[in-house]
Amino acid sequence: MVVEILDIRSSSRDGTVAFDLSQEVLNGLSRPVGEKTLPSMLLWDEEGLRLFDNVITTVPEYYPFATEKKILEEHADEIVNAMRTGLSPTQAPISRN
Repeated sequence: MVVEILDIRSSSRDGTVAFDLSQEVLNGLSRPVGEKTLPSMLLWDEEGLRLFDNVITTVPEYYPFATEKKILEEHADEIVNAMRTGLSPTQAPISRN
């Protein structure tokens, strides 16, 4: 059985798709038994994504979002500098612009 997966999203003006959904599905299903995967975007509709976003950004019990947000707020300069220089955060120069 052949199933065609049509990805109507595009990531550029020329219509090319950076993320090849059909290839990701094939790759995930070609893995050994017990290791098969599917891209999470196949599992969520718009309402599900809205609910998920609401939960991870507002529910105190889901602490990773708040923790990551705090880390970014407190260390954004160091993170940007590390990314610009290619150095680890402990090696990168820090300057506030």
